[in-house]
Amino acid sequence: MSGAITSLVDDATAGYWNPAALTKINDNIQATFMHAAYFGGIANYDYGSIAFGGPKKKTGFALSFVRMGVDGILNTINLIENGEINYSRVSSFSAVDFALIGSMGQKIQIKGQRHLDFAYGVNT
Repeated sequence: MSGAITSLVDDATAGYWNPAALTKINDNIQATFMHAAYFGGIANYDYGSIAFGGPKKKTGFALSFVRMGVDGILNTINLIENGEINYSRVSSFSAVDFALIGSMGQKIQIKGQRHLDFAYGVNT
C-alpha cells in the first residue's frame, strides 16, 4: 500500500481536509471560498481559506473560516398580546456557529529512511 493516503489535497483546502498536505502547496499564497445552501436555502454553509508555503517548501500554513447557520428565523413570541394579533411585533434572529481554524503542516525526515516522504499536520 505504498503511497496510501487518507485525503488527497494540494491546495488551500488542505487546512480543512488534511493539514499535513499544506507542505504540497507550490504557490506563494492560495485562497479559496465556498458557499453552499442546504434544505432549500434554509441553512447556509460558508468556508474560506488562505494558505501559503513556508521556507524551503518543508512547511505550510493556513487560516480557515467556517460559518454554518440558519438565518431569518421568525420570533413570534410577542405576536399575540391581549388577544390581538399584531404582525409588527414579529422579529427575526439567526442561529449560527463560527469557527476560525489555524493549520500547519511540516515535512520531517525519519532517520535512516531517505526515500520516505513523511509529513504531519495540526489544527487549532
